[in-house]
Amino acid sequence: MPKTITISEDIYLILEEDAQNKSISLDALVEKLLSESIEKSTKSWYQSFRDKMIKENPELENRSREDVLKEFDRLSNKIAQSIHFESLLWV
Repeated sequence: MPKTITISEDIYLILEEDAQNKSISLDALVEKLLSESIEKSTKSWYQSFRDKMIKENPELENRSREDVLKEFDRLSNKIAQSIHFESLLWV
């Protein structure tokens, strides 16, 4: 069942121009924007962060668990080498 959303004339003109620039119908554009908005509000912080990182660095999506663990260990060792600490042995 179709629903109606009332928007200002200014917003309508912006959406209409954007739809024309993308060569899609105004209805399709509005459905896409609403869908993305709903998806964003239902995603966890982790999912949103992961999606953003993959969008910025697509090569991350294809890394294996082993590759990620190796990189984590490499970075952890690098950090540990730069932090000064002393081990105390209790005898």
